Amino acid sequence: MTRTKSAAVSMLLGLFIMATGASVARAGDLRWISASVGSGENIDVLRVEGLWQPDCECAWLARIGATPMLSAHVEYWNARGDRHPNDNTWSAGVLAGAHWLLSERSRWRPYIEFGIGAIGVTDTHIGNRDLASPILFDERLATGFALDPAGKYQLAAYAEHRSNGKIKQPNDGLTTYGLELRIALP
Repeated sequence: MTRTKSAAVSMLLGLFIMATGASVARAGDLRWISASVGSGENIDVLRVEGLWQPDCECAWLARIGATPMLSAHVEYWNARGDRHPNDNTWSAGVLAGAHWLLSERSRWRPYIEFGIGAIGVTDTHIGNRDLASPILFDERLATGFALDPAGKYQLAAYAEHRSNGKIKQPNDGLTTYGLELRIALP
């Protein structure tokens, strides 16, 4: 499959997952769409994501003060520096995680999130990195706050690591750090 077709399939898969999550949403659910920019290890990442925080009682998460969170995203990766024949790739993935609201009384509504999931990449080589596998594990840690009292707009900083978990060598994982802007959906 060509790189262009792989990118199109990845984008369509990510959009399908986002649309499916939105269609099963209930009245009390929280949903956002986000855009983020990140960078790390000479790779720049642009991302579009749909996030869903279902209105459900998950007893084991409630015991630790968290609520469940699901997300689906599509990313464009671009290698900086030396020009390589493989200087860009696309990825699409899903994450499941937990969201901790640190203060309900604060106007800023600060939070922390952790998620773990999987992504598919259109090319296992990006810049001078060899990811070795088209399917990778994905871990994400984010902290953010609301930009308005209603929490419709949020800003977050994140760290994200993607690798094949040493299932196949070499395992040149990718860690990026970035900023994300979220907008709540009605």
